[in-house]
Amino acid sequence: MYAQGPAQRLPQHHDGRDGDPLVISREELVGKFASALGVEKAESVVGDGVEAVGLGGRDRLAYDEVGDVCEAIRSAHDGAVATIADEIRVHTQAERRFETLLANVPEPAVVVEFDGDEPVVSMINDAFSETFGYDSSAAGGRTLQSLIVPEEADVSAQAMWARYDNDASEEIKRRTANGDIRTMLFRSAVVTRETGAIEGYGIYTDITDRKRREQQLHHQNQQLERFVDVVSHDLRNPLEVSLSRLELAQGTLDADDPAAEHVRIARESNKRMRTMIEDLLSLARQGKAVGETEPVRLDEVARTAWSTVDTGEATLSVTADRTIEADRNRLAELFENLLRNAVEHAGCAPDTLTVTVGTTRDGFYLEDDGCGIDDAVRESLFDEGVTTAEEGTGLGLSIVETIAEAHGWT
Repeated sequence: MYAQGPAQRLPQHHDGRDGDPLVISREELVGKFASALGVEKAESVVGDGVEAVGLGGRDRLAYDEVGDVCEAIRSAHDGAVATIADEIRVHTQAERRFETLLANVPEPAVVVEFDGDEPVVSMINDAFSETFGYDSSAAGGRTLQSLIVPEEADVSAQAMWARYDNDASEEIKRRTANGDIRTMLFRSAVVTRETGAIEGYGIYTDITDRKRREQQLHHQNQQLERFVDVVSHDLRNPLEVSLSRLELAQGTLDADDPAAEHVRIARESNKRMRTMIEDLLSLARQGKAVGETEPVRLDEVARTAWSTVDTGEATLSVTADRTIEADRNRLAELFENLLRNAVEHAGCAPDTLTVTVGTTRDGFYLEDDGCGIDDAVRESLFDEGVTTAEEGTGLGLSIVETIAEAHGWT
């Protein structure tokens, strides 16, 4: 973090008073009056104003001093002289407010004038100096192309500004003080000043790290897609063949055959593996995204999900008659996992279990009258791999949490 100093109008002059940049010469101030009053009259008016505020002999004036001089002139004169003095005072105040604003922009900012289509630096802020390594004296009057545009850049400085589009933005490559080429989001605006001069304002936001994270995420997503393909084809298909063969083998064995028990255990293990693969695929494919949402009746989705789950002797009670906005398929998946979890963890009362789906003031809930949740796992219940069942995968409630978060629910 660095302290913000004044925006650096180029070239910058200084008289040692409180660090104020001098932005206008006495000759320039005379010129502003001379267009209406003539040079001789303007010199007299400005001279009197400078003397009135105790600045006699000064050749350059800071912002606040210009305002003081103009106020003294306006008070001493009327008609055109007073009007011009007031206009210059207001314009100077606006310039100061702008430069104060520019100085406090935390990102590199530049003001340019145009030599044809070539942007030429007229003002920079401290963030620009620190990022690109040029102070006001080094940057003043130079083209942006020569300062910060690398030779291999896809977009030249001229091309960035030549459009004269307000609120334009584009990703560009720029060279920083340490020689690194960084990715920047460049936002610009071009305006026509009251004098007819065209002036451009630009801000550079370094997005290099963000772009790198996006690339890493893209690479990770590609790896995830390959993982899904491997699980879906190379693991699931052979597993289905194994299950089919075990079912056939079980049908050919007598109940008292010792091999029948081994086949049964192998078949149940394969079924558990199939469930785990389906859960993993659900997490990998769906992630935290939801598809298009629509109005969905909770009672319909709950009853449909109940019919797809092996619920044994348990009973479903639906008191929810609300319609919510949701991705129907993912909401059904949420209910299936919740209902399956309730039934599989019924514990002390699997045959008398009742699962209830109801509504709250602004949502819905699912509860059961089973034996409850062990306090030891309550805090980590939605973490992947956490389960209290001997053959559980520990993924069901993690999927539920993912779907809920994707909808913005808690």
